[in-house]
Amino acid sequence: MQKHSKSLGEIWDKLGNRYASKTRSNKLSFITEAFDKVKASKESMIDHIDELETIFNKLDNVGQPLHELIQVAILFSSIREDKYYES
Repeated sequence: MQKHSKSLGEIWDKLGNRYASKTRSNKLSFITEAFDKVKASKESMIDHIDELETIFNKLDNVGQPLHELIQVAILFSSIREDKYYES
């Protein structure tokens, strides 16, 4: 039986390198996803913020973190007044 002496950090890095693609197209996709996100009329604010934070975390994980001010600007721009939802 083969003995493995890799640390948890080494295993985590290997998994990250294998499954977390850091390509330019992924970065662009996540950035576009963040800027395109608009709060749905029936979506709670907490759920909306959680979804944006997930996108921001994806960007951070692929080495493209957004500055906090940009994150706040994206959040504010994603919130629309109720009159936009009236039919």
